[in-house]
Amino acid sequence: QPDAFGEQVWQTYESEWPQFNIHRYSRQEARMKVVLGFMRNMVFSDEAMVGDWTRLKKSETGEIIAGLLDAGRITGCSLEGANGYIATEDICLLDSRGLPGPRHSVHILHKADYLTRAFESRLKSRYSDKEVLQYVLLNGEISGAVEGHWRIGPHDVENISIDPDAVLYEGQADEIMEAVKAIYKKPYSNVLRFNGNLI
Repeated sequence: QPDAFGEQVWQTYESEWPQFNIHRYSRQEARMKVVLGFMRNMVFSDEAMVGDWTRLKKSETGEIIAGLLDAGRITGCSLEGANGYIATEDICLLDSRGLPGPRHSVHILHKADYLTRAFESRLKSRYSDKEVLQYVLLNGEISGAVEGHWRIGPHDVENISIDPDAVLYEGQADEIMEAVKAIYKKPYSNVLRFNGNLI
């Protein structure tokens, strides 16, 4: 596209990037490759996660998963009571070593983060009563929300809410506070509450 305003001349992909063959894969094959890459990154996933992350219709998601199953690229399995899929080449993670257990860690995730995108519908349902700015990844699980009203300019964090069933190791409440304060810094932003209690 030319840079001059008003000259919206569109070029074909092939003419701009002739080194890439956009017909190498069919639409369905390309989608299957993308979804398989997602599943390998997640290790274990289900249809809802694929749908949330890809934004495809449920019927399209089902077709892609069926195609991957038919091709033997993924295998249905159950993990910690949940039914889903794992890339066939990653089965060894379950059969031999097993998946690593949770680690003592705190991370603050943007709503567009890879992980939060994969669990988007579940998170929206779980935190439907909150105005979420970010999510708290606690010991490998999304276990809380950073709440507040987003503005273009400076804005405060109204509350950091941690799920009642989340396990907090000693000192982790302080770690969570510090992780949030590293993003929402004074004097532009203040963290006002932790689990509803004024700080």
